[in-house]
Amino acid sequence: MSKLRQAISSVFERDSEADVRPKHDDRTARELKGSIFTLVTLFVLVALTSYVPIDTYNLKHNQWDQINNLGGIVGAWLAEYLLGYLGVMGYGLLGLTSFLSFLSFSGASMRKNFLLMLGGGLSAALGSMACYVLFHQTVSDLSPLMGGIIGKTGGAWLYRYFNSTGAGLLLGGGFLVTLMLTTDLSLRRLFRPLVGNTFEDYEEIDLSNEEEDEQEEDDAAEEEEKIIARTPAPKAKAKAKPAKKKKPKKAAKKKTDDDEDEELDDELDELDDEEDSDSDDSSEESAEADFQEVIPYRETYKFPSLRSLQNYDSGAKKPTRSEIRDNTRKICEHLVSFNITGEVETVSVGPVINTYEFKPSAGVKLKAIANVQEDLGIVMGTPDLRIVAPIPGKTVVGIEVPRPKSEIISLKQILSSKEFADKKIRIPVALGKSTDGQAMIGDLAAMPHLLVAGATGSGKSVFVNSLITSFLYRMSPQQLRMILIDPKMLELNVFEGLPHLISNIITRPQHAVNALNWAVMEMENRYNLMAEYGSKNIDSYNSSMKSAANKMPYIVIVVD
Repeated sequence: MSKLRQAISSVFERDSEADVRPKHDDRTARELKGSIFTLVTLFVLVALTSYVPIDTYNLKHNQWDQINNLGGIVGAWLAEYLLGYLGVMGYGLLGLTSFLSFLSFSGASMRKNFLLMLGGGLSAALGSMACYVLFHQTVSDLSPLMGGIIGKTGGAWLYRYFNSTGAGLLLGGGFLVTLMLTTDLSLRRLFRPLVGNTFEDYEEIDLSNEEEDEQEEDDAAEEEEKIIARTPAPKAKAKAKPAKKKKPKKAAKKKTDDDEDEELDDELDELDDEEDSDSDDSSEESAEADFQEVIPYRETYKFPSLRSLQNYDSGAKKPTRSEIRDNTRKICEHLVSFNITGEVETVSVGPVINTYEFKPSAGVKLKAIANVQEDLGIVMGTPDLRIVAPIPGKTVVGIEVPRPKSEIISLKQILSSKEFADKKIRIPVALGKSTDGQAMIGDLAAMPHLLVAGATGSGKSVFVNSLITSFLYRMSPQQLRMILIDPKMLELNVFEGLPHLISNIITRPQHAVNALNWAVMEMENRYNLMAEYGSKNIDSYNSSMKSAANKMPYIVIVVD
């Protein structure tokens, strides 16, 4: 009987001596234990897949009613420790509880499978170290792919002293040794599909050569001494090769039974190898799916197209040259009537006002020009005329004349401008157009706090929507993450499901408080991390990171 059969018989212990079915009570107890372990498996799965980082703050500050985990306090605590100590390998607990459920339903002995369960725990620890060695240069320190505390501690030590190749060999050897100690793994059977019967053929060749050498020595001795040589060892050697000897029929029949046993063992080995390979493939697929659920922002982000934005009619005609010439003549004639001489050098046509840049003659005081603002407004037919004396950065006076009808500025015009594509602007915000018609783009990184104020209906929410849309057209989820707080539950719900969001849109005030507290904790963690690398801000920290995946994203919090 092969080792595989012995392992199977030891795993599934049956009451073969009694040769009767288990009692009803035993069967009920087994099914009860199996059901409990199945429920535990489902609970662990729910706890891990619904884990959110903000629960760390809630657990730390005993805010039990604010837990977001679907498993409640216990689920949040379990996910925190599993992912915190083992990283993504914390999902290995699902395999352990599933295995215990299988043992319970099948009636197998858990005591005899203790080594197998211990090997699973060691494999999870080795896997967390392997995650650090493989991904520490490509993912963030907060990613579950870093292997948690165990992975960072053990994996960092291995990488420091053995580099990635040496650490990979040691970890691979550790996995192999763990499998050999806790299972019935045979390296010879494991590599049989690759090398075939090379080992057996080598042994046969070695034995046959030894027989030929000894036979030649015997023949030489017979010729020289001309005596009957003693039979040395060929006879004994021949016993080591029963396949080449003809046996009696009875012995041949016994040999045939042994061959059948060996063939059956080989078939069981092949079936066992196929099942192992299938389970490995399924485990890899499930691990990849879990990774995509836990870390969705690692997926490739496709920037939206400008075609998705609507084109709007400006709603107003631009002034013609004759109109501009007539207005210029009126301005100069009226100023001359007040003993103010000069000339209009240029005219800037904007979406709301037209700015006439007036260059006064020498000796004309700016105060005199400013004093005629109301009179000039009456001449131009608009009481909202404004005089800017002088225009900042220029040596001219600006006379701003409102247009009869303002133009409608669409967001598409701003996002398609060259100013918006300027890479020097780190977090671009589309503001609109200036008085001279140039696109105005703000940099939120230069103004960490932005307050949008105005009366009801003045367009505050429209601006906030434009602000968030600006982010989507320039910043990927790897570059910027957002927390949206909308207590009114009206304005920001259209952005639900964005890959940039750290959590769902927050609508409850207490949840908003927790989110802001979490942001403070994240800020302190980032300060500590930047201090370790000697960086003063996010830009300098990211410039020191070779891998784009290891860079630190901006975090923007929007409260409406």
